[in-house]
This record gives sequence, C-alpha cells and structure tokens, in this order.
Amino acid sequence: MRGTHPQAVNPWARLIGVLLRLYPGWFRREYGQQIHEAARAELQSTSSGHGAVSRWHVAGDVLVNLGRAWMSTVRSGGAERTPGRRGSRLSSGSGGLRGTGHDLRAAARGLLRRPGFALLAVLTMSVGIGLTAAMFSIVQGLALRGLPLEDAEQIVAIRRVDPDLGEGAIVASGVHLLADLTAEQTTLQGLVGWQGVVMNIADEHEPAASVPGLKVGDGFLSLLRVNPVLGRDFTRDDGAPGAAPVALISHGLWHARFGADSSIVGATIRLDGVPTQVVGVLEEGFAFPRNTDVWLPLQADAAILERGEGPPLFLVGRLREGGSEVEAQTELTLLVQRLGEAYPETDGGYRMLVKEWTADFLGSGGRQGLLTMLLAVSMVLVLACVNVANLLLVRAIAGSRELALRAALGASRARLVRQGLFDALIIAGLGAGGGVVIAHLGSLWFASAWQSLVGAMPFYVDVRVDTGVVLFVSVLAVASGLISALLPVLQVARSDSQDLLRHGARTGANPGVGRISRGLVVVQVAVACALLVGAGVFGSTVGDLRGLDLGLDLDRVFTAALTLPDSVYPEPEQRTNFYTALLARLGSQPDIDAVALTTDLPLSGRGSTRFGLAGNSYGAREAPRARLAAVSPEYFDALGLAAVRGRLLSATDTPDTVRVAVVTRSFADRHLDGNPVGARIVLAPPVDAVPETDQEIEVVGVVDELYGAVQTTSLPREAILVPLQQRPQAGLTGINLVARTSDEPLALTGIVQSELAALDPDLPLAAPTTARQAFVTNYYYLVVFGGLFGVFGLAALLLSAVGVYGVIAFATSRRTHEVGVRLALGATSRSVARLLMRQGLWRVTIGVAVGLVVGRLLASAFAGTFGVSASAPVVFVTVPVVLVLTSLLGSWLPARRAARVDPAATLSSE
Repeated sequence: MRGTHPQAVNPWARLIGVLLRLYPGWFRREYGQQIHEAARAELQSTSSGHGAVSRWHVAGDVLVNLGRAWMSTVRSGGAERTPGRRGSRLSSGSGGLRGTGHDLRAAARGLLRRPGFALLAVLTMSVGIGLTAAMFSIVQGLALRGLPLEDAEQIVAIRRVDPDLGEGAIVASGVHLLADLTAEQTTLQGLVGWQGVVMNIADEHEPAASVPGLKVGDGFLSLLRVNPVLGRDFTRDDGAPGAAPVALISHGLWHARFGADSSIVGATIRLDGVPTQVVGVLEEGFAFPRNTDVWLPLQADAAILERGEGPPLFLVGRLREGGSEVEAQTELTLLVQRLGEAYPETDGGYRMLVKEWTADFLGSGGRQGLLTMLLAVSMVLVLACVNVANLLLVRAIAGSRELALRAALGASRARLVRQGLFDALIIAGLGAGGGVVIAHLGSLWFASAWQSLVGAMPFYVDVRVDTGVVLFVSVLAVASGLISALLPVLQVARSDSQDLLRHGARTGANPGVGRISRGLVVVQVAVACALLVGAGVFGSTVGDLRGLDLGLDLDRVFTAALTLPDSVYPEPEQRTNFYTALLARLGSQPDIDAVALTTDLPLSGRGSTRFGLAGNSYGAREAPRARLAAVSPEYFDALGLAAVRGRLLSATDTPDTVRVAVVTRSFADRHLDGNPVGARIVLAPPVDAVPETDQEIEVVGVVDELYGAVQTTSLPREAILVPLQQRPQAGLTGINLVARTSDEPLALTGIVQSELAALDPDLPLAAPTTARQAFVTNYYYLVVFGGLFGVFGLAALLLSAVGVYGVIAFATSRRTHEVGVRLALGATSRSVARLLMRQGLWRVTIGVAVGLVVGRLLASAFAGTFGVSASAPVVFVTVPVVLVLTSLLGSWLPARRAARVDPAATLSSE
C-alpha cells in the first residue's frame, strides 16, 4: 500500500483482530477480512492532515460498533449463522432512542472532525434561514399581526373613490354623506368619521411643538373598544358646535411632555393657540389611526350646513358579527349611487371601498407585494439548501471509506440514511440559531430605514423577532435540513453495501453523482440570476430616484412645513400678512439665497383638482384634472426654474390684478395645443354651465415638469401654479417653505425656527429636510424594499459563487485520472483547463437562461405591485455577464489546479 504508515495502522489492525476473536467463526469468516480492509483504508485516509485525533475517532467508531455487534450476537444466541444475510445482527442493536442518541453524537463528532466544512455549511444555512425569517417578521408586522384592539378583524376603513382615476384615487367624504350612510346602512355595528390635522401644542412645560392630531365623531372610542386610562371619553355634548374645547392625549405624549403627571386631566393646554382642557389620557400604545397624539371632538353638524360644506372626512367602521367586507362594500356602494343620483354635484359618480384596516394601510396590492417579497427571499433559502446539499453530497462521497467501514460492521442502509439526515438536521439547527440573529438584525435595519425615511411606524406595526418568528425559523430549520439531506440520502440509499466495501473511495465515480452535481449548478445559477434581476430592477428604480435629473436644482434646497391655525389667523389678510413678514425676515438672512412658500412641494404632490377651458361647459364628471399649487413669486428662483415660454409669476400679481397662472410643459402640450400663453382656464368649473368671466385665469407662462418624474400613481403630472396672493384660501391648513442656500440645507433649520418664533412663539416648524430627500420619501417603499432586495441579491450572488465553485471543484477533482491521461497523451495544461472551463460554462449558460425567464416574471410582478419599471435593459445584460464571469472564475481556479497535476504520479496512484 503506497503511502501507508505501518507504525500508525498496524497496532489498530491488531486490536481489531483481537476483538474479532470474540465473534463466532461464521462471523469472522464472512466479515473479518472485509472489516480489516475497510478499517485499514479508513485509518490510512486519516494518517495525514488530522493525525492521531482522527485515528482515535475512527478506532472509537470501530470499537463501539464491534461492541454492539457482540451484544447483538449474545442476545440472539448465535443462532443465525446463515452467510449472506445482511445487517440482521449488526443493525439490531442500534434501534430505538439509544441508537438515535448514538447517531446524533456520531453526527456531531463527524462535523467537529471537519470544522471548515461545518462552518461553511452552518453559515450558508444561517444566511438562507435568517433572510427568510427577517422578511417573515416584516410581513407579520405589516400585514399579519393587525390592530392591537379587541376583535380587530372587524375594524374596516371605508373609502370613497373616484373610479375615473382608479382605486387609489381616494376622495374625502363629508358630514352629509356620513349622516346619510349612518342612517341607512345595516352591515356595520357603527360608523364614525375623522379628520386628520397637524396641531401646534404649547404650554408651560415645553417649547411649542407640532403633533399629529385627529378630530373624531361621536362614538369613536366605543367603536374601537378603547377606554381612557385616566379621565373620561368625549360626550355627545363635546361635539356640539360652539362647545368648550376639550382633548384626549396619547399615553406617549403624556409621558414625554407632561412627565406622566396625573394632574394633566383637567389641566389646560394651548392647541393651535386655543386654550383646551385635557379630559383624558388613552391606553398605552394606542395612537389610532397611525401615530396620533391628540384627539379632539369633531364639531360639525350636517343639519346646519349646506350639502358639500364641512370638513373633509375619512370613515372607519366595525363589521357586524358574521359580516364581511364584501357585503358592507356592496351595500355602501349602492347607497352612494342613490345619493349620487339625488345630489350629482357633490356625490355623483363615486363608489365605496371597504377593507380591513391594516390591509387598507398597505394599499392596493400591498399584501401581495409583501408575499411576493417573501417568495423571492425564499429563493435564497432554496439556494442555501442546494449549497448545503452539495456539501453533504461531496462529504458523503469523500467519506465513502467510512461508509464502507460502517457497512462492513453491519450498519443497514436505513442506519446510514438516518446518519445523513442527522448531519443535515444538526447543520440546519445551528443555522437556525444564526438565522435568528440575522432576522433580528434585519428587523432592526428595517425599522431604522423606515424611521429615517418616513418617521415613526404606525402604532400597530411591530417588526420584531417574536415567538411566531422563532416558530417559523424552527419549521424552516427542519424543512431545510430535510431538503438539504435529500440528495445525499438518496445517493446513500441507492448504494449497495457490497459496492461500498468493494470500491471504497472510488464510489464517487458513480456517474449519477456527476449528473446531480451538474444539475445543482444549473439550479444555483438560475436562482441567483432570478434574484439578481429582481434586485437590479428595484435598484435601478431607486438609483433613478436618488440620481435622477429632475429638471430642478434641488441639491441646496431646504424644505419644512408650518401650519397657521384658523383660530389664530381666521382672515385671509392675516395669513397673507404673516407670510409676507416671514419671507421678508428670511430673505434678509445672508445664508439664504432665495426663499418661497408653496402649498405643494415639487415632485411630490398628493392631490389634484378639476379644471376647464374658458368658454366650455362640462358635465358632472367630464372636466379634466391637474395638480394645483399656490406659490409665492420667489418659488421659481428657489427651485432654479426658468420660463420655457412666456413669463413667471411675480410680486405684481396681486388680488387687484388679472388672475394669472403658470402651467407645466405637459399641461400645455396636452390641453392647450402648444399655444399656452394667453389661454384662459377655470378652476373647478361649474357643472353644466359656462363660467363667468371673473372666474377665468390667464396662462402667462410655461415651466418644466414639477411632478411625475417617476410616475407611480394615478395622479396627473400636469400642473397649474397660481400666485399665493391671488388665492387667499390656500395655505389654510398648512404650507411648505422652500429656501435655497449655498451651504448645507439642514443648517437653515435653526435660522428658520428662530425667525418663526420671533413672529409667533406658538408656531413650530415641522419636518425640516432637503427637497431631494422629501422627494425620495414619497417613494419610501421603493427605497426600503429595494434595499432589502439588494441584500437578497447579494446573498444569492455570494451563495451561487461559492456553490458553483464547490461543485465545479469537486467535479474537476473526480476527473484527476482523466486529466492525467490527457496530459500523458500530449495535451497541454492550457488546453485541459479550457476544456474543463468550457464544459462548466454550458451548465452556467443554461442556468442563466432559466434565471432570466424567472427574473422577468419576478420583475413583472414587482412592476404591478410596487410601480417599478420591469424593462431595465441594463439589468438584463449586466446580471448574465456578472454571473458568467463569476462562474468562469469559479471554474478557472479548479481547472488550473487540475491542469498542473503530474500525469505520472496521477496514473500511478490510480
């Protein structure tokens, strides 16, 4: 035996021979020589690298199995002596729990003997399980957990929508519609209206601050089955017009601003400058509808208002026991249609949507999008399982001498199969531990990314690793272990124990193993390609958002919001004077180059209005829509906008002059036939009547686009800009400030807040940020989920690269004899390397082709759900190139190593 070390092997062989003498003669005659040969081969294979430690492990396995075989022989009385009957004695002593425990210990010892293999397998499984569990925690937090309220599945959002603009075009309801629906509907236990407001809170405890507020109708808390922890609920009298102002505050605001002082109940605070009595503190964690801090009674009575008057409302209801969303939606839509026939000007042409509350928050297709993301990341887990399966398969083939030894000692195929399963389950179990850590880190990253882009998550969203996620990880671990063990176990199960004894290490020559390995390459590359295409589609869209040439110079533009409360500034003249004074003070600051006010930030408008061309009449739903913003004259300088045609708005456009407007290029092209300057339009034209001349607005100029740089909504991109001075009702509920600077934009925060406090100390500045960040925030879901998918894609690329390298390296090592023959016959090392690489490349090509098809389907699903572009040619070219280059590198290294072997040494060793 070439390369043996008698001094290391012979003592163990003699010991085995002594132990065999304890067996009956038929056993020694049948199995003795095979046991000697298998043990000698296994001990020889461990004579280098791991040294005495490995030989002790091998010898220990031999001694343990011989001992069990002896016990089995004693229990059976030695009666069964028929030669050729396999496994009856040597396997019988290993059943039950005792045998299982031994197999687990043996599997653990085997992994410890190969720490590099074990570490790689565990890390691979940790990545697959961890990323999948992280995505599951996000899905659970956003879509599955629901509202933390009693019978939360009955709470539904009720939206009025404009079918002409799509399901996402929500139109606020009014107090009259609420009253009519409440009186006639039968499918809901209750129905309440609410109006979201931003409020300025001031008191002696802290400086003025801007807080999210809600004006709610009667029965709001009882509908949600929530009670104050301090104080009382609103009464019907609190909602009567002219009633003394009262408020409920959140548990979080009570702690943060008032130090959890119970004397807050009955105390007076200033809300929008109005002294308001706090009558109660709500339960901890409650902040309905999202992150509300202050609730006020809605003081609006339909009986004393004209139809169409009153605050814009959104509706929340609770289904009756056994009721469904479909039934409620059908009934409410029929009621709205009847109201539309009776009141076409205010209620005509709408329909109603009824959705469970959290599903409504996610929007149309939101849950489908999350489940699509979960399905996509599960492909990473599949890739991890394929990699571990390949590692186990390679390990099983490389350890065929060990299998031969165990077969010689009487281990049945069932025993060998079970051993393989335990190997995979131990790896998956350890991977599950690492997966929990990765899932926790992923949850923290998601919450941090959301916070940085959007602010606090809705109060009912809790993305974390909880018991449900741990249970999910446990199921994944078991499933992943079984899937990973499938191919190696089937390979062992199909192997004949006599072949194992006869061929030893050459069992790996089985051609079926080669086919399995080649198939694994195709699967790995296909999965990685599909995920990289999906990640590339997301990434290209997010890259467009961050680096897009928006036609505007936003790099040095500061933005913030402020609200002038109607209680303090009830008259248009008061608001105009305040805005004028604020702009004058900020314009005198040396760090500010230009400053302006607008009712709608560029690139991120959230609403639209109907308009018409002068001289035309329109039916109830015939007038087209466009974005509308009221701006101060410096708006164009602050954004770096120039007139494409005509002129811009100026300070001379006052209430006493002709009403004018500037429109965007898309508006002029679509509605004014390329002759915009001098055209006349009418905002919100009257139905079935020609508007009066004094309602007309003259178009004086055209500018580049302000909206729709990335069009992912049904809102129009065409826009109309009018002077803020000529539209005094604009900015009633809030306005945005934009300021250009030559320095860091956010450095203006303190300056703006100081000048604002000098004019009104109770008026805080809200949401200071940069103009570009404000734009990106509108597409936060693309940024957040694009980042997630980027991580999935990188993980897929890494796992694929490692897996392809491992498979090709293993396949190449099995062809050492062939390589030696080729070299001995005159082939050059370079030609042999090219041959091996070329044979590996066609499998990669098949995988890429399959992956591109799957990736295209994945990109189409994302396009429909998230509004990303499914046609990204750069992605569909770059991904195959990256994968092919990566695979070529993975093929080149083992091919280069194989081509450098010594043919004489290789052939002689065979």
